[in-house]
Amino acid sequence: MGIFMRSLSTLFVLLLLLLSTVVASADHALRTASAVMFAELRAFQVATAVTLAAVVFALKIAKMLIN
Repeated sequence: MGIFMRSLSTLFVLLLLLLSTVVASADHALRTASAVMFAELRAFQVATAVTLAAVVFALKIAKMLIN
């Protein structure tokens, strides 16, 4: 009975270590994904601003050509 209880407690400790590793890995993955999503959002904002500036510039040139 003693060997069974020792192996059971060892198994329990190993399962806890595995669970903590999985949680830490998931936390790291979420942080990395959040950073990537933030970078993509920032890039989208910059691309939108550049596109808007290009449209305004094109409209000004078109207005100058029409007059």
